[in-house]
Amino acid sequence: GFADAAAEGRSTYLVQHGDETAGVIAVRDAGEGTAQVELDYVTPRFRDFAPGEFVFRRSGLFRDRGYARVLTAPGMVAPYYDRLGFTRDGDRYRLDLA
Repeated sequence: GFADAAAEGRSTYLVQHGDETAGVIAVRDAGEGTAQVELDYVTPRFRDFAPGEFVFRRSGLFRDRGYARVLTAPGMVAPYYDRLGFTRDGDRYRLDLA
């Protein structure tokens, strides 16, 4: 349930564009100021709009919650993170929040 997710330090964000759902991002607090992406899904209709650009870069969402960096899950399929300013870090991508 929701209480369990919150207790485990997980947060889920629904990305809206007007009245439509553009995607969903779920992260887990991995400690030491790191947000670990567990799910990053964008609906096909909004793939070209890059909701991740807003969520990860412009919104300040993670920085405002005290995170210093965002790490993707290992081996993310069809990653677009390099276009968002993430850098390759082994088998995942990393974004340091300024």
